[in-house]
This record gives sequence, C-alpha cells and structure tokens, in this order.
Amino acid sequence: GETAVKNGEKPPQMCTEAFGAEPDASSQALALQQQQQREEVMEKVTSFIDQTLVPAIQSEGPDSWDIRNSLQSLLKTAEEQKDLQTIEICRAIKSRVQFVGLNFFRIHPKGRGVLCTRPGGIPPGQVVSKYLGEIYLPYRWFELQDAIKKFNPHQQLNDFYNIVLERPRDDPKGYDVLYVDAAHKGAIASRMSHSCDPNCEAIVMSSNGQLYIAVYTARHIH
Repeated sequence: GETAVKNGEKPPQMCTEAFGAEPDASSQALALQQQQQREEVMEKVTSFIDQTLVPAIQSEGPDSWDIRNSLQSLLKTAEEQKDLQTIEICRAIKSRVQFVGLNFFRIHPKGRGVLCTRPGGIPPGQVVSKYLGEIYLPYRWFELQDAIKKFNPHQQLNDFYNIVLERPRDDPKGYDVLYVDAAHKGAIASRMSHSCDPNCEAIVMSSNGQLYIAVYTARHIH
C-alpha cells in the first residue's frame, strides 16, 4: 500500500486550501462594472448634449422647436468632416424620434441664459449671486397656481423661475418649505440656464439671522 518516490521524481503535491468567490460577490462585481459602464455612457451623452446638440439647437432660431432640424444640420457637418461618432449618435436619435414621436423630444423657450464675460473666468467656490424672488408659503403658492389656471386655462405654468427653500429644523422658526418665485422680481441667478452637467450649484445659507439661496461655482467657469 505505500507509494514510494523514485530517484529523480518530484514528490506528489500536498492538497492546499482552495478559495472561491460566492455568487453574491460575483454579481456585485458585475453590477459595479455595469454601473461604471453606465456612468461612462452618461458622461458621453451629457457631453454631446451640452457641447454639441444644445448649440446646434440654439443656432436654428425660430425652427429650434423641431430637434430634427438640428440633427440634420449636425449630420451634414459630421458627414463632411467624416466624424463617425457624431454621425452614429445623430442617426440613433433621429431613429428614436421617428419611433416615439416629437412629443418625447420637446424643445421650447426657457427664458434668458447667462454668459461669463470676465477675463480669466470665475474660479470654483465663488458666490455668483443670491437667488431672489417673491416668497410664498406652500398653500399660498398652490392657490396662486390654481388661480392662474382658472383665469388662464390655456396658459402654461412656468416651472423654471421658481425654486424651493427648505428652512432647517434647527431654525428658531422650525422646519418649513418656502417657494421663491423669480418670474417677476428676481436677480441674475434666476436667469441661469439648467444643465445636465452644471457648473454652478445652489445652497441654502444663513447670514445675519436670515436664510437665502446662494448660487456658487462648482468648477471653474471659462
């Protein structure tokens, strides 16, 4: 019964403890990889929208409402420059528009935008402006919206000139929500455009016992 090791032969290897990943660990690793891929895709999509598509939409003037005009202009330029990536993106969006309809790609005026003309731009962490406007308690705000809809049933309610200020719980007056409406009275902050890749952020701040919304730069603005 015993096994002898002959001269010149290597002894048999001893069994060692084996390790392996549980299915949960594998699925978590896969989910992380998929999340990273989604983030990379979203970064590319955001970059295309902000740097390519939106400027093209703006350049169409009165015809900006129809995204197909902007896509056609971009596609023509991309074909001339042999920009394969832009060609692929434009064709994909055009195909989607044709499939689901223009209602899912609505474009309409959003007021005025703000451009930085300061030499050298604005460094990050700088307060640009306070968000000022008329203050409404929630019940008064919704009463106003109902009144507008009652007397002007065909008027579309603006939803991009107002912002919500949350009063913190440690405030002497207690927690509350206030609506700041800058449609008629406001400052430059209310005219800043929204973005999927913003260079500014809004934060509730306190100064001399008063709360206000400050808009500050989240990164360098050129």
